Amino acid sequence: MPSGTHLTLEDRDHILRLAGLVNPDGSWALTKVDISLRVGVHPITVDRVLRAAAVKWGKEHAWTADSH
Repeated sequence: MPSGTHLTLEDRDHILRLAGLVNPDGSWALTKVDISLRVGVHPITVDRVLRAAAVKWGKEHAWTADSH
């Protein structure tokens, strides 16, 4: 994917789906480099998608005093 090209929702979904794959022993099945090769993007792009998803998840599930 050329520089400056925006990811589609399908690309982001594909990255997140691949990142969620685990081996039978519980370890991650693919590295960021493996994911980037399968999707056709740079590993830094994979890292940014994963970080954005982690931040979103963290904000949605953050503990607050009034949420007990």
